[in-house]
This record gives sequence, C-alpha cells and structure tokens, in this order.
Amino acid sequence: MIEEVVFRQGTSSWFDGLIRSLLFGIAHCLVGVPIGTGIAIAVPGIWFTSQYFLGGVELSALHHTTYNLIILSMLLLSLVIKHIIDLVRKDKSDN
Repeated sequence: MIEEVVFRQGTSSWFDGLIRSLLFGIAHCLVGVPIGTGIAIAVPGIWFTSQYFLGGVELSALHHTTYNLIILSMLLLSLVIKHIIDLVRKDKSDN
C-alpha cells in the first residue's frame, strides 16, 4: 500500500512515527476530509507505526487494509440501517 511506504517506511523512532502519523492524518484532508477528522486519523496511524516496527511495511499495510475494510463495512451497514429506517417511516406515514 502506497500510504504505508510513504508514511511508515524508514520510520526510525517513536517521535518520527508520531510526526509521520500526524502528517498521515492531515494528508487525508487533501481529499476533502475535515481537519478534525484528519487529525483523528493520526491515531490509527500510530497503530500502523507500531505494526511497522514489529513487521515492516507488509505488516503495517495488512493492518491498514483491515482497518479500511472495517470502516467501509461500518459505513455500508449504517447506510443499510438508515435505508431500512426510512422505509419503515415512509410505510407508517402512508398508513
């Protein structure tokens, strides 16, 4: 994963990892993520850094991909639930 190569590879210390994780979060703002959310994304970035220290870019990329799949699954589930709630409300208002 390109993000892991850019933001994790070559990380030499926890201080370096914290700075890179903050940059990782802020970089998401370039695609329209609000700044507060971008800063919050630095938290999983710290986790990915710990995985980098344990197993290199491959392990951090595995955790990053897993994290993304969990987030996307939660988003999809919330959209399905919202759609069901909207259908139920529409059905009640039609009666």
